[in-house]
Amino acid sequence: MMRLLAPIKRWSSRFGLVRIKSFWLSLTFPQRCYFSALMICLNGLFVDLPVMDETPPTFSNPFINFALFIALIALVVEFWPRFYHFWESLPGKAIILLFYAFVANYALVQAAGMINDITGLNADKFPYSHNMALLLSIPSWFAITTLFVLLITQLAMPLYLLALLILRPLGVHEYFHSPDYRFPFITGIVRYGFSLTLLAAAVTMTQESGLSTSINETLSGIARGFDGVIDVNNEDAPQDAEPEEPLGISLDVQLQSEDSPTPQPENVSANQLKLDKVRERNSKIRQKGQAYDQHIKQFIANFVYFQEADEKSRCEHDTQSRIVELNDFEIVEIFRDSTQPLRYRYEVKPCISAALGHQFKQPK
Repeated sequence: MMRLLAPIKRWSSRFGLVRIKSFWLSLTFPQRCYFSALMICLNGLFVDLPVMDETPPTFSNPFINFALFIALIALVVEFWPRFYHFWESLPGKAIILLFYAFVANYALVQAAGMINDITGLNADKFPYSHNMALLLSIPSWFAITTLFVLLITQLAMPLYLLALLILRPLGVHEYFHSPDYRFPFITGIVRYGFSLTLLAAAVTMTQESGLSTSINETLSGIARGFDGVIDVNNEDAPQDAEPEEPLGISLDVQLQSEDSPTPQPENVSANQLKLDKVRERNSKIRQKGQAYDQHIKQFIANFVYFQEADEKSRCEHDTQSRIVELNDFEIVEIFRDSTQPLRYRYEVKPCISAALGHQFKQPK
């Protein structure tokens, strides 16, 4: 028996494992990640299919999620040297700094608006709380925008693949990559497929976490800022605007219902069911966005009361309250109030101290 199995073992070791090992060693680290992610995806498809009948699709398969994580590592490793090379140039520094300054400015304005929504006062009166709100928003803004820029740039991959096909007969395709880089065309196709899937997964993640609401409001504000330059004094503009759709939600159903001819009776129920699904999805996304904002605002409100507000002050105030001095003559007194949405009530009062404000003191 051993004699019969010996040729099989020699054949497998000579033509099987050796070839697999040489093929694996010839690949770069990102290519190994792409290959591993592809194998994991193929394995995961036979275990449990992801739910793809929603808008956008829900990625609930752990194999698919792990494969996408490996593909994301490959994308970061592959494009980090190019980003670093772009950063080393003077125009690259200017573009990158301008982009992140743009993002940081919007995060700064969003943090100031959050403080104003919580307290009803200008964010300048609460510098520490403003900084805390900014620190909570900047990491998510930077991470999400960087991820989306990385994935959106991959949408130009078909142009890269077309250039490879055209320039390969001319022998100048090595300018795109090193000569020892194997399978560039197949790698580009796999990279493009994973980039599209990661982009859909990133949109789904922002929606499920509730971040899409603030991002969508910011993008809508930017669009209205460009479009409203001409129509800012237009009196015929509608006063009540429709609520914006959340990020990533397709409007094909609504456009179809408005622009297409009257559907046949047998298609009315199907179109209505599809429209109801989109509306239900939009409602869930808005609720998650409101819940996310509520958690952040509650954290900031607690920070204002327990950290920034003073328990003792030169100005008279209730023993059960805390205050923040707005200036030499005014204070904001903060009370715990379970009837308020964030459980705190803010009242602006005159500062009655040893030398000032006695004319505002109520008679006993």
